[in-house]
Amino acid sequence: MDSIIFDKLEELASAITVLSPERIGVEIGCGSGHFTVQVALNKRDFLIIGCDLKKDRLEKTLKKVKNNELNNVLLYRGKGEELISFFPDESISELYVNFPDPWPKRRHMKRRFFNKSIVELIYNKLKHQGILYFVTDHEQYFFDVIEVFKESRFVPVFENYFTINLDGYYSTLYMEKFKKEGKNIYFSFMKKI
Repeated sequence: MDSIIFDKLEELASAITVLSPERIGVEIGCGSGHFTVQVALNKRDFLIIGCDLKKDRLEKTLKKVKNNELNNVLLYRGKGEELISFFPDESISELYVNFPDPWPKRRHMKRRFFNKSIVELIYNKLKHQGILYFVTDHEQYFFDVIEVFKESRFVPVFENYFTINLDGYYSTLYMEKFKKEGKNIYFSFMKKI
């Protein structure tokens, strides 16, 4: 492969077929790849697919992937919903959504990543025992999403659906920034049973 950044889902599909992974992890909104690379380093038996809209961010991720000599990462430039929809049902082992834009203004809320239909789509695409990881610093958005999770078929990993300031989760640049600012970080992990 000349590059691991793909703009077309058909080309991404061909690369996945060549690698023939047993487990796939998908990160929506991978940014500059800080989290993506940590996961790939620690889960060598996974193919990690990072997704972002901005090519310059993906190029930063690519640089980190090359610096760490990783061969278990592919990158997709496009919308997260498109990437998730592309996968066959029961094919993703883990899906990560870290610090999505909360679109806090009422008129923009329809742009939020999480809604009933995307949660149902994710549920269908995850393998049995697959996990959806959702992390944010935005309290209102977080609890709005928790209400969507409560109406889904997912089973929460944490009692009451969430925990705050969890140690041991792979770090993101936003997480490091928000922790320095003293903000709470909210975690919800949902399992397909």
